[in-house]
Amino acid sequence: MAHFACLHSGRVFQAQGFSLNAIGSEERLTVGAGNEAHALVADPGASVTGVLGSGSISPALLEAIEAGGPLSLSYGAQMLGPLESLSPVDQTAFASGCRAVLAG
Repeated sequence: MAHFACLHSGRVFQAQGFSLNAIGSEERLTVGAGNEAHALVADPGASVTGVLGSGSISPALLEAIEAGGPLSLSYGAQMLGPLESLSPVDQTAFASGCRAVLAG
């Protein structure tokens, strides 16, 4: 299971892989969307279940999510996905909401 969000504070894209195990030396959480890979900065010390990563809101990532390709997370040698796809309506709504956050 995973969670994706666009946060108003700092205009940040955030991903959390609940079943991933934090590794103190691993600092990258990669979001796979369609045929694209988008690197986030992982916070292995975060007080969350699994691994939390964040980075800038990428228009290319939003386009890939909206296009409906498979989503996945990778962290070190761990892989989560492909994840269950959102409905086309939810894909569009998520991407639109993130674009609104990005626009401020």
